[in-house]
Amino acid sequence: MPERHKEIKGKRGWEKMETAKSPSRSGGWAARQLSALLKRKDVKVQEAALSALSSLARDNPSVAVKLAKAPPDQTPALTSVLVMCKSRSVEQQIAAGLCATSIIRAGFRPQYLHIDQTSAMSVIHVVNSLISESEKPQVRTKACYILYHLVCDDKDLCHLAFERGSLAKLADLVKAITPSEAPPGWDEDEPESVARLREAALTTIAAISLFDTEIRGQVTDQLLLIPYILISLSHHHPCVRYAACQCVRALSRAVAVLRTNIVDSGLGLAVYRVFCKEDEDPRVRHAASSVICNLVTDFSPLRAVLLEQGIIHQLVVLLGHSEPSLALNALWTFKNLLYKSTIDLKREVMIAIGWDTLHKLLTHEKHDYQEQAFHLFRNVADCEAGIDMMFEGLGTDVLLSALSKALESEHDDVLRQAAYLLGNLVNSVKHQPEILAHPRILLSLRQCLIDAKVDVRRPAISCVRELIRANPHSFRELHEAGIDVTLRHMCDYGGGLITSSPTTSALSMGVEEDSEVREIARDALRWLERSG
Repeated sequence: MPERHKEIKGKRGWEKMETAKSPSRSGGWAARQLSALLKRKDVKVQEAALSALSSLARDNPSVAVKLAKAPPDQTPALTSVLVMCKSRSVEQQIAAGLCATSIIRAGFRPQYLHIDQTSAMSVIHVVNSLISESEKPQVRTKACYILYHLVCDDKDLCHLAFERGSLAKLADLVKAITPSEAPPGWDEDEPESVARLREAALTTIAAISLFDTEIRGQVTDQLLLIPYILISLSHHHPCVRYAACQCVRALSRAVAVLRTNIVDSGLGLAVYRVFCKEDEDPRVRHAASSVICNLVTDFSPLRAVLLEQGIIHQLVVLLGHSEPSLALNALWTFKNLLYKSTIDLKREVMIAIGWDTLHKLLTHEKHDYQEQAFHLFRNVADCEAGIDMMFEGLGTDVLLSALSKALESEHDDVLRQAAYLLGNLVNSVKHQPEILAHPRILLSLRQCLIDAKVDVRRPAISCVRELIRANPHSFRELHEAGIDVTLRHMCDYGGGLITSSPTTSALSMGVEEDSEVREIARDALRWLERSG
């Protein structure tokens, strides 16, 4: 604080021009002072400054960019931090690596700057050395988590870490502290620090493997990690089981791995056993449920096996679980299970869930529940028999009222799934009159054509065309909803997107920008004018 007061000493309130020039008023005072501390000779002071800068920069682009860039006559703080990553002090290496990671991930987002791979490679080099050479589990654990935070949810950085050998070093670490064939009770006397190290290594392996099929293949076929992941699923420490589930989740995203390694090794069924344990830690069970979402897809050999094991009952129970994340994942899994499924399986699932429960999910207060519920119904309605079942089970008015309300949602994900569901429903000629007669569906559909994003306008305009094409005498209903006027504006006038204001003149309403939507709109208009 004395330094800060020194900057503004002698300034009076009415000296506005001079006050505005004060460095303390331009922002970033704390970051500047901490950056200055990096030049001190005291290693402990430097470490403390690095930790504080890391906290300031984390998820804070405005601070991170200033630390990464500097005027031509000055050295950026990031440069000094990267130099400290090569310090002889391991603790300073850790502090500098974490600080650099916070700056890189916050300051080099696409909307600010491109990812600085040179800086990232410097951090990766340091953590690779710590992971493979340090004798202290605590140091190696911290190094793993620095790498995890650097690459997490970034495909390019995951691939960069893979190219720089991080995955191989993590695999060697896991193999060094985990038996490939575990005798009973092998983990009971294990030090907590080793369990934490295994958790950190598996978590980082999962992050690096999340996006790339080639990397997943390395994990299974070259590094041969599946036996160690399988054993970790039964570890007494919940954090290790959680990390192992995250690894299986990443691996199960690859079709080839899912069809071979996960099935042949028994890894899939091992995760299912974790998923079914009612006394399991909720966080571990949630991670396992994320794996199950992948195991029930139409291309998974385990779908039939899990159905025989009673997964439908397990998922129905979880739908009512007090933990929202578990309930939502159960709904997500049902959605995947019903994709390209038989009508018998659809009927079995819908009866098991119950139509009252399904209606509540369609109108749930949380939009992520609504999104998954409408996607579930979209998968059911991919055939005539499925559409019939929905109209009979929910009732026409209940189904269409929930759908029209969703078509007016403020949440894009709900809006998109509702539009696609309606697109499936209008393929049933038998139910089209009920859709046309509903007082809100056409109005909601028109609003989608006017205000929604292109990934909603595409299914919405297809709905309109199908309704017009199959119902040549529906001009009155479409006209009353304003569909005909909207189609003409989409096709005829130049400018920006259509606005929904009732006072907007026709000349100010714009032609549809997306070529696919515009062409379908023209086709729909031709059908409408032909029938009118």
